[in-house]
Amino acid sequence: DMAYTGNNGFFELLDLPFGNDYTVKPSRNDAPQNGISTFDMILISRHILGVQPLNTPYKMIAADVNRSGTISTLDLIAIRKLILGIDDELPNSNTSWRFVDANHLFLNPNDPFVGPIPEEVVINDFEGDHMDANFVAIKVGDVDLSAQPNEMTAGELEDRNSAGTMVINVPEMNAEEGEEFTVPFTAAQMDEVLGYQFTLRFNTDILEYVELNTGALPSLSEANFNLLKTHDGWITTSWNVMDIVPQPEETQLFSITFRARRAVGSLEDLISISGVPTADEAYNMEGAMLDIGLNIGATITAAGAIDLEGYELYQNRPNPFSNMTVIGFKLPVAGEAQVTVFDMSGKVVFTHQAYYGSGSHEIVLKGEDLGTSGLLYYQLRTANYAATKKMILMD
Repeated sequence: DMAYTGNNGFFELLDLPFGNDYTVKPSRNDAPQNGISTFDMILISRHILGVQPLNTPYKMIAADVNRSGTISTLDLIAIRKLILGIDDELPNSNTSWRFVDANHLFLNPNDPFVGPIPEEVVINDFEGDHMDANFVAIKVGDVDLSAQPNEMTAGELEDRNSAGTMVINVPEMNAEEGEEFTVPFTAAQMDEVLGYQFTLRFNTDILEYVELNTGALPSLSEANFNLLKTHDGWITTSWNVMDIVPQPEETQLFSITFRARRAVGSLEDLISISGVPTADEAYNMEGAMLDIGLNIGATITAAGAIDLEGYELYQNRPNPFSNMTVIGFKLPVAGEAQVTVFDMSGKVVFTHQAYYGSGSHEIVLKGEDLGTSGLLYYQLRTANYAATKKMILMD
């Protein structure tokens, strides 16, 4: 027999005959990227180095992404590929969720892999009027507990307050048609950053990708990038501190060489930072989340940042929705703003661009205009700001 849980995790299996032996085994294997971010890699790296061990056996089971019974750099490699969109399933046939008998007492809570991990409950010779089976659900790869277990929690974890902005600086450049030119991506105060991840998008009508070279940031290599979708105009990247060696304060993260399909007079409308498919976020030394901003050609302050104060992208309402929803945002200054909706593959399903005055604004989205359903991403982009959130369109 089989049953599905409700959003609160409760399930029932009714009318089971007395006198039999029963095994109850939960199973769920979908959306392996749910709740996984570069911050999870930071926490797992600290555990491996012994700097800050994971504090529950359930988090250690979550960190064993390749289901080897150990936590190692191989798990970090597997997580990175999920974040970058290179892989869309877990290695070694691991499932996206594991369930442990809630009554299980670990022989060694500091090493849950000593002894078997019970992922089912067995009831022998059932004679009562009911029997209980309770499990702890573990989202594999998610050690900071940010996964959304069901649609009712969509948006709840999107409202984490940002502790600031990591600004990536790009000089203004121009090029003649057919000319190759190299764009450096630099950032200041990298000694205060534990890690970052984002999607870089570029206009393939004007820019042709040629190659990428990494800069001086320790432990940053081509393995920190997904370059498989450059023909579609996007590159994902994920980097984190892999040891306790201090990072350089200011550095070139990487550079990209493009070939101009047509004359380039400005990069402002040609490259941008997006949260699809890899969410755009960074983390400071205290583990707090930072926004990521892209500064093209603007004057850099002594602190290496530009002023992004006053920009806001709000959670759509209602969420989830079926017929229509409202997306609100706030601009501190007047200017062009673009709202784009992506599906999970990164395909654009809706875009709206207009000139807005300073203050709060709203746009209305109709579900029938999106041509898809399920988990979607929406992004607000201006000349100096970009932010991305999630929403769910129900059938």
